[in-house]
Amino acid sequence: MKYTKVVIFWIAILFLNIVFESQINAFIDKYIMALNYANIWAKVLYVIIMFFAAIELARNIKIIHASILIHCLFISLLYFLYRQNLIEHPNWKYEILFDDIKYADVIFIPLIISIVKYVKKWMKNIYNKFLSNNSASELISNNPIQSKNEDKLSYAKDAENLLNMLIKNKKRTSDGALIIGLRGKWGQGKTSYFNLMREAALSRKDVILLRLNVWQCSKYQTSVKSLLKIIADGINDISLKNTINEYAKVIIDADISYLSKILSIFYRSKSPEELFQSISKQIKELDKTLIIQIDDLDRLTSEEVFDIIKLIRVIANFNNIFFIVAYDEEYINNCLKMLHIDSSYLEKVFHIIYPLPVVSRNEQLETIKKGLVNSLVLLDVNAEKIITDFMTRIGNNITLRNAKRLSNTIQCGLTDLKDEDGIKLDLYDYILINYLQMINSNAYSFLANLADTGLYAYNDKCLKWNMNSYSLNMDKDILDLIKNNNEQLSEEEYIEQRLKKDVGDENIELTYIIFRELFDQERNGVARICYINSYQLYFNRTFDKKLVEKSTFKSSFNNGLDDFKTNLNKWNKEDFDQHNLMRLIENFQCETEEKWEQFFTALLEITPKSRVWTSQQYRRNEKRILIPIPGWDLLKSNQSVSSDKKQTLGNALYHYFYEKEILENDSLEILKKKLTLVLSSDMEYTNLMKLFNIAQISYKDIFNLYWNPYIQKGGSYKDFDEDFWYIVDKVYFSDRLELCEIAKKHIKLNIDEFIANYPIESILYSHLYLQELFINYNELGQSNGEWIPNFKQFLINIENKSQALNTYIQNLEKHLSNPKQ
Repeated sequence: MKYTKVVIFWIAILFLNIVFESQINAFIDKYIMALNYANIWAKVLYVIIMFFAAIELARNIKIIHASILIHCLFISLLYFLYRQNLIEHPNWKYEILFDDIKYADVIFIPLIISIVKYVKKWMKNIYNKFLSNNSASELISNNPIQSKNEDKLSYAKDAENLLNMLIKNKKRTSDGALIIGLRGKWGQGKTSYFNLMREAALSRKDVILLRLNVWQCSKYQTSVKSLLKIIADGINDISLKNTINEYAKVIIDADISYLSKILSIFYRSKSPEELFQSISKQIKELDKTLIIQIDDLDRLTSEEVFDIIKLIRVIANFNNIFFIVAYDEEYINNCLKMLHIDSSYLEKVFHIIYPLPVVSRNEQLETIKKGLVNSLVLLDVNAEKIITDFMTRIGNNITLRNAKRLSNTIQCGLTDLKDEDGIKLDLYDYILINYLQMINSNAYSFLANLADTGLYAYNDKCLKWNMNSYSLNMDKDILDLIKNNNEQLSEEEYIEQRLKKDVGDENIELTYIIFRELFDQERNGVARICYINSYQLYFNRTFDKKLVEKSTFKSSFNNGLDDFKTNLNKWNKEDFDQHNLMRLIENFQCETEEKWEQFFTALLEITPKSRVWTSQQYRRNEKRILIPIPGWDLLKSNQSVSSDKKQTLGNALYHYFYEKEILENDSLEILKKKLTLVLSSDMEYTNLMKLFNIAQISYKDIFNLYWNPYIQKGGSYKDFDEDFWYIVDKVYFSDRLELCEIAKKHIKLNIDEFIANYPIESILYSHLYLQELFINYNELGQSNGEWIPNFKQFLINIENKSQALNTYIQNLEKHLSNPKQ
């Protein structure tokens, strides 16, 4: 084991104590017992010595290695055992001494403090490791890392190597300070690098490492005082400290202190040069290397940057000092440029320019991705996919610092938007919108204050309003449309003419990418930012009462079919957002075929009896009736992981909507509603079943499957048969003829009911699907478009006409002879 030697050493000590017990006792009798502890002044002196010894121990004992901890533990253990007489030692003289030297207990205190410090540090390291693996429940610190346990960029080894190199080259500072420029971009980890170097220095006795944060020094005088005080306190030599204090006073206060001028008549103080030489000489004689880190230089103004450079080059240019100055080259060069100083000036300042270690972009991205995924791991989402999509879409244009900020922003904002089912909004959109406010605050403000009106097409806004949603306004202006047949702006035109106008040009390319993702109409979701009624949720984080929450929808389904039906009927009212309800239905997924069939059954409660009739009603600007499409988002998903779920959905669809035996046992109303659902997503459903070799269903098959039970159960022409005419319009020539004959036969058998439900005006001017039954097709499936004469002849050929039919034929002839009537 690593620390076996330490343990063996103490076992040997105990063994020697036992073997040489008589010799030790003789030594105590002769030298220690002879001391007169009864003298009060001896006791006072002893207490004073023990008191200062304890203070010095408490100040200087730093347990860095476990071996030191083991030493402290053994010393403390032995002292405690003998002090409390827990080990019998009648022949030893220590027991007698303890009554007189009990004040030595004070030494025991710093030993315990040291042990506690070590345990605390050990626990902190364990806690940090726990946080790195379970960071989702904690905010990620955007502060620099403090130890190599947090080092994700592999800086620790390089920082330790630099430290060792400086210590070995101490002689290079014999004629003055050596200044090293630690170059790195803002946010790249310069302060973290300094912290790792400091951690490495703590285990060394041949170095003093100090830090000056110049951002905390607002004035030049403050910087001078701070730097000189740091040096004085770090070296901790009373004589040197006094000299440095005097040097600081002469440098800063001499010209403004009238008292100093009066005193100078009677007392001649040393000059700055003399004090400088004295300090430099004393520092040079140190047996340790002095390293001073200068941090946050790239947070200062141009004048302050120049002051700090002058300070370390002139005022503090002592022997035996290494200055390491962390800086962003681009920023510092801009500062010098503002002062009309050439950038080559830095070459005169820094003796060595030492760039931060180059971490490959792939390593950085992997670290960023891992951090973002960890921040979402406690949510009920596929965090890996969401973050991968996010990183891919933005082209990996994100820094480690921004990634930490983004993680914290997401976690803070989701506090009120998270429930047992995950989050109430679209997480991918939420990540995008929060990253947008980091890279373009104007764009975020524009979206946050977006009005619900004034976003129609052909205006000059970057977004437009499309009934239930917002989308990118890629449409050309009306004048452009007249001149050019191209109805869409190119990406470049859109960015220049629309986007920049509304959001400015900061990070405009990345801003466009985020806008394109946020307002992508093809991406599915429940409460997406592009949907009108969930839009403000991303900014005020308050869920609208008209929106049904995903968790509420799910829990209602899990509570049973009756409860779910009741809630569906309640939600399918004007008091609730119908678009939101549709998206919940389309997004919902079940784990088993049985659950899917229960879901379909519940949806029939709010499904209209005719798809065609509902669509025509919507075109007439009447109240829109919801036609849910269960499983829509799953059908549209391209994820390979959803294959099993699609298979389950396909099996459930076939059994519930396409099995002849099931349909024959359904009521007429259920048949009507089932056909409505089937026709709402006919191609997607049939393609899904074909993909998994479940069945191959055509429009002709759908017609026959539903027509026969519909007729058998007394189906009428009141509001349902139009769906069959829709199917006829969809099939190919040979099938169309076959289905037309089936439909016409039914019309002939139920002619009085037919003419009661199809007025002449409806047939002539609005009923497009019915026309398909009476158009003549040639062998190539082409028609001449003439159908009314065929329809009239069809009516005339019906035998045993009723009075109603004769009247219907007469009215038809009147309309044909006088179309304007």
